[in-house]
Amino acid sequence: MFTALTQNLAAAKSKIRLIYTGGVWLYGATDDNPADDSAAAGTPFHPIADFAWADNNGKALLASPQFSTAIIHMAMVYHHTGSAFAWYIARAQDYSPIEIWSSGATRWPLVHRDDLAVADQLLMEQPTLTGHFNASPEIGVRADVIAAAIAKRYQSPTGSIILPAANVLKKYGPWAVGPMLDQQMMSSRLPNLCNWRPLNCDFGTCL
Repeated sequence: MFTALTQNLAAAKSKIRLIYTGGVWLYGATDDNPADDSAAAGTPFHPIADFAWADNNGKALLASPQFSTAIIHMAMVYHHTGSAFAWYIARAQDYSPIEIWSSGATRWPLVHRDDLAVADQLLMEQPTLTGHFNASPEIGVRADVIAAAIAKRYQSPTGSIILPAANVLKKYGPWAVGPMLDQQMMSSRLPNLCNWRPLNCDFGTCL
């Protein structure tokens, strides 16, 4: 066993360690079946059209003999000043209704940016770990719950409104399909293989 481990480490060190960014939108809509990276083949990808290139690049990197590649699929990344919540926060600060795209029941997997940074570091430090890794401490939170928490945090009296999907696509373009996907995502490999222990597992406490 020790000999096999040292051989694997030597092989990994001869390659360039690469952490590639995939993302939750590569899974497509998951509805009530959370995307999971624990199975041998993992949940299959169904990327939205504007991000299919990321899936193609990931496949090429995993197959390349030059790289030791780990692909991290982060949930919607947030922190108290913005990221995934940026336009919600901007509307609340302006006392304008928060635009929820398509449906308030749409679920977003969430990860705080600090926890994502730790996941990246842990993967970089273990070059023998390759393949796909989900980073999603919060499996799926409804968009209307997020909007309500942000409106309360900024004492916005206007609440939220639903912007129909057709209007969203006309206003923002095809990439906007991503935030309208109803998604849930689980993280199995990072906690089990890297001892990843996220510190921020309730977005409401970080606003």
